Amino acid sequence: RCLYTTLSAKEIPSNVTKRNFAVKGKEAYDRQQARLAALPFRRDGKPRDVKKNAFREWYDKQRIYMSLHDRRARQQKLDFQIRVATIVERLPIVTPDVPQWEKDYLDLEDYLDCYARVYPEDSGLSQPEGDDPGEDYITDEDLFANLPDGLKPAPRITEADINGDVRTLNRKLMHKIFMMIQKKNGNWEFPSMLAKENETLLQTAKSAVHHTVGKELELFCPSNCPMAVKMNVFSDEERTQHEFYGEKIFFFKMQHDDGDVSMKNMNLDEVRDYGWLIKEEVIQRMPENEIKFHQYFL
Repeated sequence: RCLYTTLSAKEIPSNVTKRNFAVKGKEAYDRQQARLAALPFRRDGKPRDVKKNAFREWYDKQRIYMSLHDRRARQQKLDFQIRVATIVERLPIVTPDVPQWEKDYLDLEDYLDCYARVYPEDSGLSQPEGDDPGEDYITDEDLFANLPDGLKPAPRITEADINGDVRTLNRKLMHKIFMMIQKKNGNWEFPSMLAKENETLLQTAKSAVHHTVGKELELFCPSNCPMAVKMNVFSDEERTQHEFYGEKIFFFKMQHDDGDVSMKNMNLDEVRDYGWLIKEEVIQRMPENEIKFHQYFL
């Protein structure tokens, strides 16, 4: 810096100027390379978009596979038979557990909020001088201690969770659970039925549940549109037998509103067992070639 302030541009040696430009250029290049190298990573050092890229790789293969067989079905002048599968979902009953650091943060936030209350003087709500607003803060432990005698909060971990009973809705209260049935061949799947010409896909989805587990369940359907579709391609022998190229399965999601399922109301000619399962338990019961599909759409 002193060199530039004491010498004019003409008096600066050319080798010094070239060296300075070279150093600055190298520093700028190093900074640019460091920035480019850091772009694919998050602050914690993990690569970006790993899950998104994995899904895109799987989805592109599925899209190509379905487009290919759609074209082959048209060439052979065969249709796909339509099946509708119903995913009956029970939403979480209680809020999920929060980690200790988040609980500490929320407690601190509630405590500091006591000091943020400012009321007009004539409202009668302002704190008298000398009082500590923080004394009004109540922890969860204090709240439970002040409950009336005989009133006890329901447990978050139920007896069914402890015993491993999957035939009840009173389990995994912090999670979504899905109703699955076990067919006579031992396979676990969602209730399904072939679509009829005189009814909509949504009507078929409701009929699939009633036909499989009875009419005790009251369901709410948030949408008239399916949430996913899967293609099964028949073998040559199956095509000759069914006169279809394959099967397209449309998945509808419905939410449990009321009622329950019991074995006495089951269609025992088709069903061996049933269960209300969380996502991980559903995945465990799926064949290997369907695991990715159910991981993504559940």
